[in-house]
Amino acid sequence: MSFNLFSSRSRTGFQKRSLSLMTGTLATGSLAIAPLIGLASPPSLSPAAVNISAGSPVAQNSQRLPPQVVCRRSLSLQPIGGSDPEVIKRVSLPSLLVSRSNWNTDFVVPTEINFTSFRVNLFFKDSGTYNVKAFLKYGDDSNDRFYDQKVVTEANELVQMQAFPRRQSNSRVLQPFQVNTLVGNVGTVGNVYVVSVDGCR
Repeated sequence: MSFNLFSSRSRTGFQKRSLSLMTGTLATGSLAIAPLIGLASPPSLSPAAVNISAGSPVAQNSQRLPPQVVCRRSLSLQPIGGSDPEVIKRVSLPSLLVSRSNWNTDFVVPTEINFTSFRVNLFFKDSGTYNVKAFLKYGDDSNDRFYDQKVVTEANELVQMQAFPRRQSNSRVLQPFQVNTLVGNVGTVGNVYVVSVDGCR
């Protein structure tokens, strides 16, 4: 089991969602690092709609394209209890005796497909220092924690992580049945982020 962390200033899959978040038109529900403001706008959106000025530092840096996690023949995994592969969350208070936090998000891994790796995408609408953990969960009640770090981001930044399924002693690959992310801490309560997971074949 291993992981890679990359940054990207260009992420087509998040374009529509990130633009909606930046303009405040998307309701909140139940991401190396880089701003997505430099993405090309759809024809229906003018640059003014996302408040980008030609002289701003973000606009000037939008041509820089650092490496991003490669995911060949990707398949968006579905979250448990949802139908949209991109889950929008506003960080809740920590779990208490009478309430649970919304820091955990689980994505189902289809059993009929063998994946070579998984890509976790976290797009942070708000700046902050986030506690981020990610796990591959297996059918024998074990798990591989492939990421556990504090992530410091500016607003509208994407974090991508890659994990590889467990390789057993006989060199066979054990496929997980879920990918879990845990994002949140007291210092980020109220902040908004979008999480999705891709299976890579």
